[in-house]
Amino acid sequence: MLVSDAASLTLVAAEAASGSDNSGRRGAVTLGGLGYVLAPAIIHIVHGRAAMAPASVGIRLFVPVAGLLLGSAAGDCRSPSDGDVFCHGAAPGLLVGLAVASALDAGLFSWDNPQIEARATPELGFTPVFSPDGKRAELRAYGTF
Repeated sequence: MLVSDAASLTLVAAEAASGSDNSGRRGAVTLGGLGYVLAPAIIHIVHGRAAMAPASVGIRLFVPVAGLLLGSAAGDCRSPSDGDVFCHGAAPGLLVGLAVASALDAGLFSWDNPQIEARATPELGFTPVFSPDGKRAELRAYGTF
């Protein structure tokens, strides 16, 4: 889960920092964003926890958006300069939201169903034990229940 998050967010960050034109940046950012949202849901399904997939997608969509909105409210976002999409608090709010969503998904939703250990069938046995000098012998009983 965390490896897929790291790969997706690294793709987004590397492409956003590359300074390429918007058309080239859009594809990699979209691919990284879809990987961030959908790869953990697929991992939940593969591990037999399909009911967690919608919860994972929901938390990965809504928590970063909430962080973005809270960061925008806390920062000075009334006059963005030069078409800047993120104001002073929006980008940190989004990053915190991404990290919190990833941590919640990995910490709360990512666990395997406990395996019920099959009990061994009761076993009873006997074994002869002889002393090294050959003068004594005993019959020992053992068992597992």
